[in-house]
Formats: sequence, structure tokens, C-alpha cells
Amino acid sequence: MPDPLEFCRSHGGGGDRHRARLLATLAPPFEPSGPDDFLGKNFASVYFALSMLGAFDGCHFFVPTLADCQPSRQALARLGLTDGIEVHCSLELPDLLAAGRYAAFHVPDAFPHLANICHIRQRLGADFPITAIIHSISYASLEREILDLLSAPTRESDIVFCSSTAGAEALINLFAHVRQRKGMAAPIDLTLCVVPYGVDTSRFAPRDRSQARARVDLPGDRHYFLSLARLSIHDKFDCGPLLEAFRRAIAELDEPWDLVLAGGARDPSYLDFVAEQIQDRGLAGRVHLRANFDDALKPSYYAACDVFVSPSDNIQETFGLAVIEAMASGLPIVASDWDGYKDTVTETVGSRVPTYMPQLSRTLVDRQVLDNSLVHLLVGQAVAIDLGTLATRMAELGRDAALRDRKGRAARQRALELFSYEAVSDAIRATLVRSGAGDGSRDTAAAPASDSDPPAPEGDDVPLEALLDSVPGGTWSPFALFRGHPTRELAADDRLVATEFGQEAIRREMKVYLCEEMHALLYLERLRPIVRACADPRPLGSLQDELLADGDDPERLLYSLYWLVKQGMLDVLPPA
Repeated sequence: MPDPLEFCRSHGGGGDRHRARLLATLAPPFEPSGPDDFLGKNFASVYFALSMLGAFDGCHFFVPTLADCQPSRQALARLGLTDGIEVHCSLELPDLLAAGRYAAFHVPDAFPHLANICHIRQRLGADFPITAIIHSISYASLEREILDLLSAPTRESDIVFCSSTAGAEALINLFAHVRQRKGMAAPIDLTLCVVPYGVDTSRFAPRDRSQARARVDLPGDRHYFLSLARLSIHDKFDCGPLLEAFRRAIAELDEPWDLVLAGGARDPSYLDFVAEQIQDRGLAGRVHLRANFDDALKPSYYAACDVFVSPSDNIQETFGLAVIEAMASGLPIVASDWDGYKDTVTETVGSRVPTYMPQLSRTLVDRQVLDNSLVHLLVGQAVAIDLGTLATRMAELGRDAALRDRKGRAARQRALELFSYEAVSDAIRATLVRSGAGDGSRDTAAAPASDSDPPAPEGDDVPLEALLDSVPGGTWSPFALFRGHPTRELAADDRLVATEFGQEAIRREMKVYLCEEMHALLYLERLRPIVRACADPRPLGSLQDELLADGDDPERLLYSLYWLVKQGMLDVLPPA
């Protein structure tokens, strides 16, 4: 049995408790598929509720339909959860809430259900606090759901758990944007708290490397960088910049290193394009493209490789589970300085690579009329990861086995202390005790971090209203809403210089991702002149002044410059 089962048994109750304290939670239907019932987002939604059971006598799960009830009972029974556990159809929810049986209510996805439960609570005259979790918050529909919540009868004792500091900041921006847009002055009573997602540190753990390589069919005579994520340019990252960083890194390494690109993929045409990029950049045989592999092999992919690389660039990302899975597996990390990675990746476990995103005030502001995936893509194409630094960090780890070992062991320890299910459960229960939702009878102290490595912030419980008052007004493009995700925007005195890849792109058609919609955002005819103009390092500000002609759109030119940096045709140098 995998560790989630043991976790649920050990955290599903126990300790001195007051009788008749029950927790209610909405829940997804659990498929009767065996040990994997509670993996992925399904488990992320439910283990928050299971973590709370130490403060309650039991938990009632409310699933969508009557047909979901029996499979869900079976799945919970496989976890050893029967005492005090009941499964009901959501049709029963109003009557059972009216009976006053519940001391708290947990919502596994804050939007849209948190507002609905608040209204039900008020209608019934009930007094239970509500907890909820956010997942991805980049979809335009979220603004309508936030509007519903702004008018809902929330309370300060209601808690929204955010998985990362950057995600919490973006959520605050979204609340402020909707309230200002609608001219709503009424206060909102709600508390935000940052608590990370957890990872199964038994399933994801250091294992025999040679056996793992045999299992995933990787030659044993090489070293491997691993990137394991959705192979989607629309909602994860553009593989092209990673391929360019890998090409630069292996030019600095004496030993043979390959790159493994693994993950789920829904768009065969994008996979074909990535395969063409691999050929075009002279990396045939050095990049192993593994799409839609069996999920049971995921721990073996981590165990088979030497360094984990995650250059996420997409606002759809809020936390990043793969990074902490890799840390738990004992791998050193090279990741973009982006969203949740700011909390999870430290210098003791690897490196965060600077990311640059422009603050465009007129571009994509009307996202309500645009396709969500298109917005994700177009914003992501303006997020530039510092490829020079990315390649350098990859090469540093590639050259130094002792450094890999030291950072890998530190990564494993950090995962155990802060991101194991047990550590996250402690953080959740500590929050409940502070809020009054828990009875405080169990030991709720979170596991300590090492002295040299401060923990990922759990965040003090902060009333949302106090945070909203500090958000400035202004335009609310996605670049502004998610301005806390990147490291910074480029400054006027940052210098841009053409790279070898950029010079090569001038001479011939190098394959980079360029969809038709991007033609409206890029000055395509100026891309080559820009690269030529940067044969020697040029400050961004003077370059803009030189290139901007009468009638030009400054934001379109800036988008073009960031895109050239993103694709590795220009590098960023510090001011002279």
C-alpha cells in the first residue's frame, strides 16, 4: 500500500476529542481503482479534510450523485477510514446541515462552492466556520466567482488556504480588481493562509538508480537532466527555451548528459513540433521525449535521473507539485523563479533562475472575451527565463557530483520537514486551532526546518480586507494581476546582447513556437533587425528609443524584446 493510505490512517482521528464534533466536506467522486484513488488533485482536495480529523470525531463526505456513494465508501475503506466516516449524496446536504451536526465545513475548491456554502449557512442560521483551498486562479471565469463571493455572507473565521505566497498575492489582486471594477465598497470577512500542498514522501523517495533506469528504458552509461510536467505550451511552459539552455549546458560538460522530457500530452501536433526542434538544434539522441507514460512509472523517472529542471513560465501554475516530488526523490533542483517555486526551492536544494515579465497595461486586458488557453499562451510567451543563468546552473550541477549529492540530500530533508503529508497536516491543524475551528487537543506544532534553510511560509492568518486596502488601483491586465510571479521586469539599464542562437536564427529559419495569434503582439518584421542591433550589448531603454518609430505601439515593441529574450536569441546582462 502506498504512503497516502498510511497517512490517512495515522491522521484520521485519535487524541482526546470532544464528542459529536463532525466535519463536513464536499468531495469529488472516488473511482474504485485501487491505491491510486487519492493521487494527484483528487488527493490534494481530500487530504486537507483528512488532516483536520484530529480535531473532530469524524467526517461526512458529500459526493455529487447517489451513484458515487458506494465507490467512494469503498475507496475510503481501503484507506482504513470507516470509524466516524460517512458518505452522502449532495442532495442530503441541506437537511443534514439544518440538523446542526457539523462543527466545521471544508470546501476542496474555493471557487465556486465557498460562496454557495456561505449562503446555505446563513439561510440555516448555522454557526460553523468554513475552510477552502484554491487551485489554479488564472481563468477568466474566476472573476465572476469572486464577485459571487464578495456578495456572500463570509466571516473572518472562514479560511482560504493558498498553496503559495505568489498565489495568495495574485488572489488578493483579483479580489481588489473585481471590487474596484464593480465599485463595491462593502468589506469582506475572510482570512487567507498560505499552506503548501503535500507530497507522498514514501512513494517519492531515493531509489536504486540503475534499477530505475532499466525500468524506464534509459541507458545506464549517461547522466540525465529531467523535466517532468505537462507537455503543453498553453498551460505549463515552452520547451524551446529549455532545449536551448540544455544545448548550452552540455557544451560545457565533459561527461555525457541527456535530457528527459516526460509528461502528459494532449496535443500531438505540439509533440511533433518539439521533436522537430530537437532535430533542428542538433540534439537528436540527446533528448528523450516520453509522453503519456504510465503514472506508476513516475517515481522511477525521478529515481533514474540526476538533476530536476523546471522552467515554468505560465500563470496557470500556482504551486508546482513536480518540484517537491523531485525534492522528495532526492534530486537537486534548477527551477525558474516563478510562482510557488519561490517558496519551495532554496539555494540549499538547488537554484532559482531569474524570470522577467513586462508590465503591459493595454495588452490582453479584455481576457473575458478571449480563450483561457490562448491568454495563458500569450502571457507565457512574454515571460523570459534567463537562459544564460539556467544553462550555467545546469552545467554547475553537471560538473560536480558532490554538489549534486549535497543538494539532493538537502532537498530530501526539506521535503520531509515541510512538504510531507504529515508536515502539511500539522500546518493545517495549527491554522484551525488559531482560528478556533479545531479543539486544540492534538499537538499542532509544524515540523521544524533546518537552521540554514528557512521554511516555506505558512503565512500568518490575515484578514482579506486588510490586504485589499493595500492594493493600488490601476489597469488589470494579466501582467498586473500576476506581477508577483516573476522575479522582476527588465529595467531600462539592463543590457541585451545577441546570442549564438540569435545569430544563427538570423542566418536561417530556426524552429521557435509562433502561433498566428502572436502576429498581433509581435513586430515580426523587426525581430531580425533587433538581434542585429544587439551585436554588442545595448541598454534596453536606448534600444527602445532607437527602434520606436512614430505611430508604433511601445507595448508591442516591448513584447517583441521579451520574446527574443525568452527564445534565447538575446541574453540579459547587468547594467554596465
